[in-house]
Amino acid sequence: METPLTSQFLQSVMSSQAWNQFAIADRAGLHRTTVGQHLTGSRAIRDEHLLSYLQAVPTESASGLLAAWLHDLLAVHPDLLVQLLEQQSGQLTGSVRSWAPALTTRQQADLDYWAGNITSDKDLDLLLATLTRRARGE
Repeated sequence: METPLTSQFLQSVMSSQAWNQFAIADRAGLHRTTVGQHLTGSRAIRDEHLLSYLQAVPTESASGLLAAWLHDLLAVHPDLLVQLLEQQSGQLTGSVRSWAPALTTRQQADLDYWAGNITSDKDLDLLLATLTRRARGE
């Protein structure tokens, strides 16, 4: 698989952040030679490399990077690509962005319990708000 769109998008992110090859390699935890090969297109960006780049780029660029990689990956299956990406922007569709794994019966029961009790217990409300902020990295 070749990843020309992913390489181009990564280069545009680097340019917008004034990063060079060394900076993105350091942020992504990848060897600079590997990054150089990705940027020139001589080596495909595989899924494990994509994950490293997604963690390194600014949050607002991550969905575009993933979309470019999906374009490259699914180029041989354009019908599937239409289901995953918005045609105008090339970004992931809302249904893909909002997907989450299914909850177990116990997890759903726990959430139902908390949802029913959070409004009546201010300490619980504060505790869950704090946990939520920490989980989001705020």
